[in-house]
Amino acid sequence: MNKFLTFAFVFLLLSGCSNRAMYDSLQSHQHQKCIEDSTVHIKECEELKKQSYDEYKQQREQQLTKDN
Repeated sequence: MNKFLTFAFVFLLLSGCSNRAMYDSLQSHQHQKCIEDSTVHIKECEELKKQSYDEYKQQREQQLTKDN
C-alpha cells in the first residue's frame, strides 16, 4: 500500500493536479481499501469519506495555526 500511495503522490504531483484532486484520489483509495477489509463494517468506511476537501483544509489550517 505504501508503494501505491507513493506512486499516486508522485504521479499527481508531476501531472500538476491540484491539492483537491490529490486529496480526492487518496481518499478514494483509502475508502476502497476499507471496503475490501472484511473486518470493517461498510458504515465505518462511509464515515471516512464524509469529510470534504474544504472541511479537511479548514481543519488543517486550524491545526497549523494552533501549533504555531
